[in-house]
Amino acid sequence: MKMDPPTPNLDPDQLRLTDPRALKPKPSSRPRPKAGKRFLKGPIPWDWLCVALSLPGRAGAVGIAIWFWAGISRNRTVKLSYADLARMDVDRYAARRGLLALKKAGLVNVESQSGCAPVVTILDTPSVPTLCSSTGESDSRNVLASCKSTER
Repeated sequence: MKMDPPTPNLDPDQLRLTDPRALKPKPSSRPRPKAGKRFLKGPIPWDWLCVALSLPGRAGAVGIAIWFWAGISRNRTVKLSYADLARMDVDRYAARRGLLALKKAGLVNVESQSGCAPVVTILDTPSVPTLCSSTGESDSRNVLASCKSTER
């Protein structure tokens, strides 16, 4: 006949957690998009972004859309779809004006053919003195003046 080994005395109260917060998972130190959700891939140069966002109209939104598609394709040259910009509430006329503003500021190069989506290449930020201060603030008039001086 086989005997079971003696079981140690277990007190369930000794196994209880004293702090109920210990069961909650700690949030990640970096914000992460949920699975299947779109996200903006970086790094995006801060100076490039400061110039784009200081331009008139929807140029900043167009610039962000260009970086979005560049991140997906892992290429600095992308075809810009006006249908994708419509999801950002940017119509094709505003998108065209924004694209021209980005081109004049020296942030992108645009190749367009009649009836086709423009092919956009992201350029390095033009060398302009101190686009944004170290605190992240910028004077849009100074940035615009800097951009106009670098028009090509």
